Amino acid sequence: QGNSITPKDYLEAALKPLAGSGEAVQTKNEVRDVIRRMFRERDCITMPRPVADEGDLRNINKIPFEALRPQFQQAATTFVQKVYTSLKPKTIDGTPMNGPMLAVLAQAYCEAINNSAVPTIQSAWAQAVTHQLSKNLKNAVKSYREAMNTQAMQSLPMDGATLREMHKKFKKEAVAIFN
Repeated sequence: QGNSITPKDYLEAALKPLAGSGEAVQTKNEVRDVIRRMFRERDCITMPRPVADEGDLRNINKIPFEALRPQFQQAATTFVQKVYTSLKPKTIDGTPMNGPMLAVLAQAYCEAINNSAVPTIQSAWAQAVTHQLSKNLKNAVKSYREAMNTQAMQSLPMDGATLREMHKKFKKEAVAIFN
């Protein structure tokens, strides 16, 4: 029996280089070094077993979250909260990247690599931003048209001032969707 340590201390101890000089030790130390360099801010959470029965563990993907052990549910909830509160969104040039933008960026990188070219961050990023802006514009125009068709067209005939007010209102909503 040793001293108790925190999960984070356990992780840090596990990432320390091993003593020795063999190929296996060198490979393990390289992996540890990459993890330490790539994840400068890191933490560890211990997770209890989600179920007590070994048979249930083999079919864990079929068991609803609510049926898992309360200790596991609490640890999973704590983990998710920690991830969402501690991670910052990836940004390029100060613009936060969302999932579709990341997908376009990854696709541009893959295409460049597959064509034996060097991927450039700026051109790939410009492509991702253009894709996102195009999507936002399409959604904004759709919102404006739907609002005008359902509300303005059904209120005809109307005077010009009322139509201008409806136009201003729906345009403002569409601009908010675009941004």
